[in-house]
Amino acid sequence: MPLLRVKQPTVFKVSEAQSFMLPPDDKFNVRAGELWASEIVDSGGHYRVTLQQELGGRKQWFVFRGHAEVSYQDPPDPPPSDDGDLGSRSLDKSDDDDATKLTIVVTKGTVFKTKPDDSSTLSDSEKISVAEGEYTIRQIVEDAGSHIKVQLLEPLDDRIEWYVFKGHLDLVNLPTKEPSKDEPEPVIEPTVKVLRDTIFKVKAVQSTDLGENEKVIVAPGSFLIKAAKPDGKHYLLTLVDTLEERTEWYAFGEHIEFEDADEILEQGKAAAAKEEEEAKPVAPPPRPRGRMINIPGYGQVGTNDLIIPGGHFTWSEATKGGSRIPENATISRNIVRMAKRMEEVRSRLGNRSISVTSWYRPPAVNRAIGGASRSTHIQGYAVDFNASGLSPRSVQRMLDPWWSGGLGYGHTFTHLDDRGYRTRWNYS
Repeated sequence: MPLLRVKQPTVFKVSEAQSFMLPPDDKFNVRAGELWASEIVDSGGHYRVTLQQELGGRKQWFVFRGHAEVSYQDPPDPPPSDDGDLGSRSLDKSDDDDATKLTIVVTKGTVFKTKPDDSSTLSDSEKISVAEGEYTIRQIVEDAGSHIKVQLLEPLDDRIEWYVFKGHLDLVNLPTKEPSKDEPEPVIEPTVKVLRDTIFKVKAVQSTDLGENEKVIVAPGSFLIKAAKPDGKHYLLTLVDTLEERTEWYAFGEHIEFEDADEILEQGKAAAAKEEEEAKPVAPPPRPRGRMINIPGYGQVGTNDLIIPGGHFTWSEATKGGSRIPENATISRNIVRMAKRMEEVRSRLGNRSISVTSWYRPPAVNRAIGGASRSTHIQGYAVDFNASGLSPRSVQRMLDPWWSGGLGYGHTFTHLDDRGYRTRWNYS
């Protein structure tokens, strides 16, 4: 039968969490001695023990491995069963002087510091590396959020007061007391419980995509929280106490669970839903179509309709506000073809806005303004225009190496046509 030998005063716990994170009813102070068990399981840093007899009102407890050892023997008849042999909720009445000594157990190599800051920001004179082990303390001087300040029984590097990161230690022999009947009921506070070793992050991304200063390794345990908002597979947690100088951290949802947090979880879900709704693109109002005109080969269109869907040029620009209707479908197709080429021109000019001064001209209009008798404007594939922020001469220089048709410029506009062969001129 398994026999658990408790080597020194310690704490039996209902979970592997650090004892200072647990409420009084979830831990039990135990003196050195032996206990018979029906099952003992090695869970890494702790033993999970199922006792033969109840201790502190329950049979199953966790105990820190460094404070106990296991052997297998035939039990005496009857096995010991008195809770008073080993444990009590208070050590104040113990005859064992060691039982009243506070002890911190460093569970992994860590750093004792003169300030509750990230060790990388401290000088060598402000910190000291310590190995795993036990350190007897006089008292806990201060709870500093993610750290505690302790006063050692014996000085270490000529100091007795040091800050220690809570995630790297456990505490034993902390006296506890039951609340008196006159005291109010304890306030239930929302808590997030870390179920396994995980990483808290400053962004809801893979931890491998983050720098070392953007994440922190967190051991199983519990944290008081002010808020929790879902974000995909993560939760954005707002902690009550700072952790590595931050209170807001992202945690992977499968590595945590919430306790007494229904209200703030509902608030978090509502906030996430509101942000998602606000992030949705707002559809622009319907574009006014303007005056309806009949374009040969295309039927009824609005003067404000875009010639090319998703483009930048309208039928109003091509037809002078609907006053110059193409004479046939061939001219209409030339206008559409030129609209596509003008989108390329706009891109070549750095997506600057373009103001059209003249596009399609019916023969009568062309004659009235003194245009060339064979002007390309008559066929619908010539455009006179200005580009925002550029002189006509600058536009000509930018388009000349690329444009394969006609290109001319004057003092107030640039002419462009898709005549099928290269030619250049100016109007001065």
